Amino acid sequence: MSGRTHGKGAKGARRAGRRAWLLALALVILAAAVPARAQNAPPTVLASDRLWLLEDGRLVAEGNILVERGDARLTARRIVYDPAADTIVVDGPIYYSEGDQRLLLGSIAELDADFRNGILYGARELIQEQMQIAAAEAELVEGRYTVMRKAVGSACRICNGGPPIWQVRAEKVIHDSVEGRLYFRNARFEMIGVPVLWTPRLVMPDSSTRRATGFLRPEFRGTDKLGSGVKLPYFITLGDHADLTLTPYLAEHTRTLEFRYRRAFRAARLTFQGAVSSDDVMPGSLRYYLDASASISLPRDFTLSFGAEIASDSTYASEYDYSGSDRLHNEATLSRTRRMEYIRLTASSDVPLAGSTSTRTLFQSRGIYERRFVPFALGGQGKLGFDLHAPGEGYGSDEYHATVALDWSRTSTLAGGLRGTLAARALAEGFQFRPGSTPSGQLWRTTGAVSAELRWPLARAGRDGARDFLEPVAQIAWTGTNNTSVPNEDGLMPEFDEGNLISLGRFPGKDAVERGLSAAVGVNYARETAGGARLGLTLGRVFHAEDTGLFSAASGLDGNASDWLLAGHLSLGELHLASRTLIDDSLRVTKAETRAGWRIGNLGLGAGHLWMLADPAEGRATPASEVWLGAELGLGRHWTTSVNYRYDFTAGQSSQAGAGVVYRNECIEVGLHWKRELQSAGTQESTISLTLGLNGVGNDGRPYARRCAG
Repeated sequence: MSGRTHGKGAKGARRAGRRAWLLALALVILAAAVPARAQNAPPTVLASDRLWLLEDGRLVAEGNILVERGDARLTARRIVYDPAADTIVVDGPIYYSEGDQRLLLGSIAELDADFRNGILYGARELIQEQMQIAAAEAELVEGRYTVMRKAVGSACRICNGGPPIWQVRAEKVIHDSVEGRLYFRNARFEMIGVPVLWTPRLVMPDSSTRRATGFLRPEFRGTDKLGSGVKLPYFITLGDHADLTLTPYLAEHTRTLEFRYRRAFRAARLTFQGAVSSDDVMPGSLRYYLDASASISLPRDFTLSFGAEIASDSTYASEYDYSGSDRLHNEATLSRTRRMEYIRLTASSDVPLAGSTSTRTLFQSRGIYERRFVPFALGGQGKLGFDLHAPGEGYGSDEYHATVALDWSRTSTLAGGLRGTLAARALAEGFQFRPGSTPSGQLWRTTGAVSAELRWPLARAGRDGARDFLEPVAQIAWTGTNNTSVPNEDGLMPEFDEGNLISLGRFPGKDAVERGLSAAVGVNYARETAGGARLGLTLGRVFHAEDTGLFSAASGLDGNASDWLLAGHLSLGELHLASRTLIDDSLRVTKAETRAGWRIGNLGLGAGHLWMLADPAEGRATPASEVWLGAELGLGRHWTTSVNYRYDFTAGQSSQAGAGVVYRNECIEVGLHWKRELQSAGTQESTISLTLGLNGVGNDGRPYARRCAG
């Protein structure tokens, strides 16, 4: 008994030694199989349940086979390696992957030793878990190309055995994994199994490609003025740093070519976009629109930027929905921003369009230099600024306005936690007025201002984790000037809000000076709960020792005492609310604005309301009141609907309305949108658009997987 056991043990030891020798031999053979051109390739690792060497020198591995080389990974049932022919025969099911970029599946494969060439039968290729192609056989060429015959490709998930939403059948498909392209020969495009298009040649980007030349999603569009038509954009790559998009737009009443050119340089970006049209709105005329912009980084931290708009006529941009502005704005700017310095030189022009309040082209230029410094004798922070403004004719009565400004402020912590701030400002200004204006000629003005501010920040933490903040604030200020004859032309619509409750001046421009003795008082309150809810409130008022008559009634700052400012914001989970209201002593609302947003699961709601008192000084003969509503609802995983509505109570009609529905899954996106807007001429213009896009073709960075019901 012991002898037999000893004999069996010796045989087992010899077999174990032979298996170890065979495994070592297999690894040596596989390593030697890598040709000289791939000597720098990563090592090959083979694992299997059984491994043996045949008499003819072939190596056989069987059972739970795993072969790894770098990112490449192959699993199969059986592998036979023939060193004489330097080939490998693989029995499936076969899974061959290259990281997460590519997956090949098949039943049988005949490959060379480094898996770069061969044939895979019963093949299927999956690219980045999106685009999949099935074929009777696939040929691997130089590790780059996969040539599939009698193939069908789609990015759609097949549910319940039915046809996919879209697919492409082709006599041959070539996948270039280096360039990221799919080349179809004799291709037939099908929707839900129904052929809709045949082409002898079709090129698509695969799912790993972010930029590729080809058609983008079409848009079927209809408007009241231009009729029904289609836009078919074609994207052209011009190297790694430039591209061009050409979009023919053909409709009942227009023949249009839209374009966009983009170029990125090492230190600059350039964009040209626009359109050229021949339409029935202006028969016999070539209509066009161009919007150009650029930003260039220069030495010494300077940036040069420009934007230019030109159009053939005053209504073209709005009729084709290229611009919603009432003017064409052109501007060139040279600027530099550093920690202690700011420089800006600007020249601009504004060309009026339909609906503009102006009828002339307006030009202006401006230069600003600001330098911050620390005055060691006084402490705090100082700022020296130079401003030269040359508003062109139409902007106002002054031709030039030069300003030298010196500001200083210092904040200190006082007894009891009080925060005190002292501030001072000195201005020297020169004006050159146009001949015939009032005043005319040159005018000089000097202005001085000082202020003292106190804040008392208080904080409390509750046992429930909530925190409360309370901050009473008060300011007393005085501003004096030696000249009050400068007309206010750049500050006609001041806004009184929590941002300028404590301020030395509340005019948005520089013409008017808020002179005399004034005081401001207010209180800020904030609360934050442990659950993340937040509440903020501001209450304040401004007092003037003398009513200078500079502020209009709608500003809320007129008279000796301003209106009460009440502002607040609330964030409660997915509910967000912000509001600002000005209320006079008779509890009449001068101005109010409220915005709200709320999201409940797949439902998002938004609303807003604006009310402003009638004020001829602001160009408003009657009160302004407007409300807007919006909603978005996700229906399941694929459907999204949205509506929006804006109503002008003053005009007694809606100024904008719209609705849309979008269906999107892993392979298709369809959107239908309707919009109706009030035009500057007082007419209503409707637009309806239908867009159709194929997802999974190229990589838009938005993975989306569909689930099959059941």
